[in-house]
Amino acid sequence: MSTNDISENKEVEGFRQTLAEVPKAEELFDDNFDTFISCAYNNDLLDKVPAFGWLMGLTKGAQETYNEFIRYRFCKKAYNFLFFTKDINRAELDKFFREYSEAAGEDGYELLLSVIDRVDNLVKVKYLANLLKAKLEGKISIDDYIRLNTALQLVPFIDLKTLPSYTESRKEGKDTYSLFASGLLVMSNIDPKGTNSYQLSENGLLLAKYGMEKDVSKYKKGNTSISGMVTYEKVDDLNESL
Repeated sequence: MSTNDISENKEVEGFRQTLAEVPKAEELFDDNFDTFISCAYNNDLLDKVPAFGWLMGLTKGAQETYNEFIRYRFCKKAYNFLFFTKDINRAELDKFFREYSEAAGEDGYELLLSVIDRVDNLVKVKYLANLLKAKLEGKISIDDYIRLNTALQLVPFIDLKTLPSYTESRKEGKDTYSLFASGLLVMSNIDPKGTNSYQLSENGLLLAKYGMEKDVSKYKKGNTSISGMVTYEKVDDLNESL
């Protein structure tokens, strides 16, 4: 086993332990990561929750070099996930990770930690937490959760912000391409002479509703139409028209 493998295993175990012990220090959480770090030592956080040494140790002197800044960003995202999930029952959370591991075919803690590392925006971390809560509440399946996690990693945040605007069919724009490629949109109208239109797919609907917490009540699923097509009325009895 390489040194990197050992380091990664320690991080995964630290993440696992920290998730389990968050309720012991829930009152110390703040929605600002830097504020949390600056006051953590004064509150003897390491004594109360030793597993937090994993998080805080990674941030010590984090802005001195490029690599340390990357670690700082990672820790900031991990902390935000802990903050947004601090009120979840730990037994339910443990059950979720067992199901997640079975569905994904690998350790769920390690997988989720890698997802948190790869998302490019702190707001997406909140969406990850919201989707986790939706899974625990039975609003989405574990398969839905995995698909939507993947989509969050692939879509640039600037495009993801526009996802709720596709609740109703709208013409394609520059934001359409990444959303469509990630399975969050379906084509609602094909226009051979103009611009095609798109609407939320079932995956996109779930992400907008439960991940982004947007109002999607106007959503109405329809079949893909083609502009300019000639339509014919059905004639039950041809003789009646003669």
